[in-house]
Amino acid sequence: MTDHVTTDDPAPDDPATEPETRTASIPRRRALGVAALGLLAAACRQSGEQEATGLRPTPASSPSGGGDPGVGAATDASGAAPLRVTLDGSGEPAALPVPTPTATGPELDQVLLPVADQADATIPTQGGAGGGSPDDPMVVVVDPDPPADPPTTGPPSNDPMDGGEVMEDEQPGSDTGGGSDQTGGGSDTGGDGGVARPTDDPTNPTDQPPVTTGASVALVASRVTFGASPSLMAEIRRRSAGGYIADQLARTGPDPQAESLLDGYGLMNRGASKAAYDAASRQGNKLQLQLTHATVLRAVYSRHQLYEMMCQLWADHFNVELFGDGRTRHLVADHQENVIRPNAMGSFRDLLVATAHSPAMLTYLDNDGSNANANQGLNENYGRELLELHTLGIDENGNHVYTEADVRAAAMAMSGWSIVTDRKAGDYSSFTFRGDHHHRGDISLLNGAWTRGSTTGKATGDSLLQFLVTHPSTARHIARKLCLRFVSDDPPASLIDSTARVYLANDTRIVPTLRHVLTSDAFASSAGQKLRRPIEYVAAALRATGAEMASGPDSGAARAIRSALQTMDNQPWTWSQPDGFPERANHWLTTHGLTQRWQMGARVARNRVNGIRTNVDSLRSAAGGSTAQELAGGLAVQLGLGTRPAAELAAVATGAGLDPAEPAGTADEREVADMVSLLLAHPIFQTR
Repeated sequence: MTDHVTTDDPAPDDPATEPETRTASIPRRRALGVAALGLLAAACRQSGEQEATGLRPTPASSPSGGGDPGVGAATDASGAAPLRVTLDGSGEPAALPVPTPTATGPELDQVLLPVADQADATIPTQGGAGGGSPDDPMVVVVDPDPPADPPTTGPPSNDPMDGGEVMEDEQPGSDTGGGSDQTGGGSDTGGDGGVARPTDDPTNPTDQPPVTTGASVALVASRVTFGASPSLMAEIRRRSAGGYIADQLARTGPDPQAESLLDGYGLMNRGASKAAYDAASRQGNKLQLQLTHATVLRAVYSRHQLYEMMCQLWADHFNVELFGDGRTRHLVADHQENVIRPNAMGSFRDLLVATAHSPAMLTYLDNDGSNANANQGLNENYGRELLELHTLGIDENGNHVYTEADVRAAAMAMSGWSIVTDRKAGDYSSFTFRGDHHHRGDISLLNGAWTRGSTTGKATGDSLLQFLVTHPSTARHIARKLCLRFVSDDPPASLIDSTARVYLANDTRIVPTLRHVLTSDAFASSAGQKLRRPIEYVAAALRATGAEMASGPDSGAARAIRSALQTMDNQPWTWSQPDGFPERANHWLTTHGLTQRWQMGARVARNRVNGIRTNVDSLRSAAGGSTAQELAGGLAVQLGLGTRPAAELAAVATGAGLDPAEPAGTADEREVADMVSLLLAHPIFQTR
């Protein structure tokens, strides 16, 4: 990971840039902000609605009958006892944990609203951890006086976050052909590539009949896509929840409209060639920039939402680190574009075979140099991950069917699967089989359930892959992966078992297996049981607010998104272990992670992310309402939170510095943006 680029959080903005006319309101806004966050927490705790539920306390049992509910533990920055939060569909929602008074650092700056100074605050922790009463006010420490919103017209500046430091590429020789960045302004010489605008596809080109499901419209919008928007909700209602699921299952490839936004992303389209190697060597950070922004653009704007979600799922399942030891840098784009994406909704059989031939995978797991006929030349890394992560797996209790001897046998069977590194031929990394590196003796796995038999050479590895892909343990491992992604962090064993049977009955085809999961009773009753990972939160915030995002590979938006995801530790292709980014909530429920989400949501709402523009007036108009409280309620609906309790909406209005009963028309653009900020920090918006 030595090649990873890190960046500091943007520096707090200069209070001097705020107009004097707003300065007088700061004490009132601080006091109201303190009360509002306390009211919001209380409202979240008191709400008992079942639809679009938030993070919940541990119930006695799971409604799905699937065993213990998923419990996420978050340890605050002070090192206090973990905060226990559950993601389950029953019980009362609990407020998310907030920073403790001892938590310091830039991650607590510029989160939501101008509220009380940290020294004046009493900040409790949930469940008695670290002391405090559930009724105490909760305070988020922010910049004391954020600057006015930038204009919504004209080209955006090129710094990642307005008022923050520009993250420069740090690798020697990178960005040799790029534009220039100007802190606090300036332009990209390469241009922003236009602004992407989301458009829904009102037609169903495949005309698939609806599937039968008991899932609600809200659940389908949050779980089958990267986030709801008013137009998406209307589309799902028009089709029905089952109709939308069927439509998404039929969209098994990229959305041409979304792909057209990536026309200038040339570093992603060079395969595993010498040109790709040379470009990545000189411009590794630009490649990273393009891969990251392309992933977010696809998540936000593709009409093939389920397909894009599956691309991310398999990217984690068959993870390759972008920089690693430097040898995979030019291969990750090829792995994504030519291995994962073409097979994301085909058959797992084809996907496994494609990854076994992937130059990126063979290099990342050191199989390219594995030589069974040299002293200490056999490398077991790929053989181990082939069994442990890619196929047979380890179950939820830590059990597995393979032994260390089986790992070595798998490495023997796959020895010789390598890559070309021929400089004269201009081929740095296409697949090749090296017969002189291949083990020639007997090989068997799982007590003789598979043997090499009469196969020789590369055919031995081919035979092993075909055996593994339909093994019952593989079927259950893949079934659990899908249920973990789409149902809950602890899916019912009965659903895993039935999904495994569907996987085998359909010859490993992904679409019918996924259809079984999405039409199950466990899925239909799983509202609130999944936490959004950071990249999903960012995509959801952009989709919910209808934000417009510049799509150029050298745009300020691309840099801002990369910077934000780096800070939240969820930048694509940067997980350093072969198992991919964690799926379970307990990894992401931390004080730092939550405050970074809130900060990003607030910046989106306030138009303070360079290259991204949110039309606050449009959100206000669509929300309606005659009072500030009613306006908050309309905004909640627009953002996909549904109908919220009156106490919650009053807290949101108060947090924006408004009397809940005052006319909605008195709210200025900044106060409306503050309400949007609070709603994007709502516990329910953290879930999908």
